[in-house]
Parts: sequence; C-alpha cells; structure tokens
Amino acid sequence: TGPNIKALTPYDTGVFIDTQAVGGQRTASPLQTYLDLRSEKARGEEAATSLLQQAIEPTWQSQP
Repeated sequence: TGPNIKALTPYDTGVFIDTQAVGGQRTASPLQTYLDLRSEKARGEEAATSLLQQAIEPTWQSQP
C-alpha cells in the first residue's frame, strides 16, 4: 500500500561490497538488495524479481 523504505543495520561489512551512488546517496549493490528483498514479506519477492530482471540479468551477457 504505497512506497516503503526500510533502513537496516548490517551485521557485517560484506553488504558494503560494490555499493553504488544513486541520487547522491550510497546504496547496496543490486545483488545485496535482491537478497534483502527476497526475504521480505508482502511485495518483497515481486520487487526482487523486478530488480533481477531489470538490473542483474542484463549484466550476465557474455563478454567477448
């Protein structure tokens, strides 16, 4: 029911691997975000699938 945001305190520094700048803010990598979303109830799985298709799978293309 509308947009949500959730701030998490990481239990280790591994979540900071491959962070990105988005709108001037540091965010977790798409893979870390995908893993976090997959564990969320409600629309988390739907959001994770969308992120997988739009941001992660395109990076899997074969490189020459």
